[in-house]
Amino acid sequence: MGIFNEHSTTSKSGQGGKQIRGAPGVGFKFKKNGDFDLQNKKIVNIANPSCFNDSVNYMTMKAQSLLLDGTNHMTSNLNTYGHSIENLKSPTTNRHAVNKEYVDSNYTTKKY
Repeated sequence: MGIFNEHSTTSKSGQGGKQIRGAPGVGFKFKKNGDFDLQNKKIVNIANPSCFNDSVNYMTMKAQSLLLDGTNHMTSNLNTYGHSIENLKSPTTNRHAVNKEYVDSNYTTKKY
């Protein structure tokens, strides 16, 4: 019996036969395509990820993401890899970034 209660049948020739799925787990079921249907239940107590394709728990996601409310901030430079930053609004304080439209309309080029 496997970890998901599946049973393996064995043919008379000793070769493994078709997998027969046992009863679904408590609180979820298997869909025909093999996906889990958690029926609006949560997965809880997820460990911290150690591989790029691991699931991520809420605290890890929150600690390693830039949040819209500003509670996390960048810890290194922003590299856009040649892409533009668009829709930057006009500055309202001395420490805001400026867009090209603001510079073009508020400053003139000095010729030396």
